[in-house]
Amino acid sequence: MLGTLPAPILLDIAIIFTALSWGLGMYLVDRKVHLFASLAIGCFVCLLGYSVESLGAPLWVVVAAPIPLDILLLWYVLRKPRKMLLAYPAIWAIYVVLHVVLTKTQEAKALIEDRQSGFTMTEAKTSWVQNHRFDGTASSGHTIVVDGDKAAGNSPMELVLIGLCGCTAYDVVSILGKKREPFTSIEVRAQAERAPDPPSVYTEIKLTYRVGGKVSRKAVEDAVRLSKEKYCSVSAMLEKTAKITTQIEFLNAE
Repeated sequence: MLGTLPAPILLDIAIIFTALSWGLGMYLVDRKVHLFASLAIGCFVCLLGYSVESLGAPLWVVVAAPIPLDILLLWYVLRKPRKMLLAYPAIWAIYVVLHVVLTKTQEAKALIEDRQSGFTMTEAKTSWVQNHRFDGTASSGHTIVVDGDKAAGNSPMELVLIGLCGCTAYDVVSILGKKREPFTSIEVRAQAERAPDPPSVYTEIKLTYRVGGKVSRKAVEDAVRLSKEKYCSVSAMLEKTAKITTQIEFLNAE
């Protein structure tokens, strides 16, 4: 849930959480500690972690890199190993609690918004025109041509793939937009295999995302992952019968 927030907001949240964790953690162990100094130390530690992450380091490096500095700062402030051993777990515990509380709050807010928007019934119909050609309309009121012979329009199974591409592309565009990533183009292509025997459902689908612009690779990868694992309803339905894999192609990315 937090991964969908814009990067500047995530940085602000991380700085606040880390500052509060250091301030409260050290204050609980030693009431003589200057609270504002502890908050400042927390801000500095957080910025160091984000600096390491900006270099493209894996998560374990981002977490481990500030630890030597953490220990040095703890010694500088507390001066006693026993207090240091008490303060460091307290700092991490407070940080985890704050993160869990915010995550649950965000999830609850999203659930409330979904309920307020209303789970309206979607309706669709097709009207025969000629041969295997139909005019299809849905609740939105738009009309498309559906042709089982593929002569005058897309076949029903082609429309399923188009729906999948459109659904996941919508997710990726929305997530990158919230993160203020400067993408200039997004194209999603699907290659699929069907079962040889009726009802000939899709069994394997490969999605290729082509993203243009100076975007963060991690941001795009996170957006694709969130779409596949959480948001794309078409993908969730198709995964009942098909194995869906993804590939990302970056055009002049950072």
